[in-house]
Amino acid sequence: MSAVRPKASIKSSLEDWRVQERLGFEFAGTGEHACFYVEKHDLNTADVARGLAHAYGVELVQIGYCGLKDKHGITRQWFSIPTPDDCWRLEMLGVHCIQIERHTHKLRRGQHAANHFDLCVRELGDGGHAAIEKLAEPYPNYFGPQRVSPSNVEQALDWLGGGKWGSDCSGRSRRRGNRRSRKNGRKGWHISVLRSVLFNEVLRLRVAQGNYVDGISGDVLDEGVPTGPLWGRGRSAVTGDAAEIERRALAVHADTCDALEYAGVNQARRRLVVTPRHFEVVQSSEECCELSFQLPVGAYATVMLEHKLDLVDVSKRHE
Repeated sequence: MSAVRPKASIKSSLEDWRVQERLGFEFAGTGEHACFYVEKHDLNTADVARGLAHAYGVELVQIGYCGLKDKHGITRQWFSIPTPDDCWRLEMLGVHCIQIERHTHKLRRGQHAANHFDLCVRELGDGGHAAIEKLAEPYPNYFGPQRVSPSNVEQALDWLGGGKWGSDCSGRSRRRGNRRSRKNGRKGWHISVLRSVLFNEVLRLRVAQGNYVDGISGDVLDEGVPTGPLWGRGRSAVTGDAAEIERRALAVHADTCDALEYAGVNQARRRLVVTPRHFEVVQSSEECCELSFQLPVGAYATVMLEHKLDLVDVSKRHE
């Protein structure tokens, strides 16, 4: 990545950011769950889920979906509801139903195969069009600011029991005091945020050393791609140089690592690098560069763009 990235802007309008969920499996055609393929405008996934729970008279936890989609854009995704009713009941501005199916199971987070993006990048600075062409290259698979914003991290640490990010104070008293706060329904989210930040710490060091794409000795590979830790219980499978980098990156966060293990989540791995699929520059002009591409579950389009461009998210000016 060059030292100076060309400037660019995104999300100047809802039409500039279009996302479609790709499930990667077929519906059963029967079952207790009605599945609705929904297009939403300028709404969070959680907003729609709450509306559906109220419209169908079920608990919010019974609403299924595969992932959180961007608020500032036009996005399409599936929701599942345990109901015999195949009619679309939700009356909410900015939401409409495109397709209805039935399935035997509730949709689960991360169950889909990929997300397809059709984006418009505007206000490209000098060298911007050349940088756009390089977006098809592999990029660091960081968790994006939607997940690891300062406010999210602060809330997660507060849930964990207080303290500051990077503190290596003893985790014992914090862990013993956690059980009361973990009764709330945000446990999974807070754990996810903290694991994401720890993963980013490891990846940041790998990027700085220039060894996140091809891998090093001791790496755990996923179909030939190096991986980093999603922290939790269990012994890390990395050895050698890879283990030493993870130890160095996470040493100052030992307290958080310890508390995540106590929370009961099992250690997992995430790819350090992502390569966009079906990348295409659909149209390029001075006003707008239209892009089409597909990313696997958990990968962030904003992170991909920021690898080559100095982005301004116009939608945040109105928040």
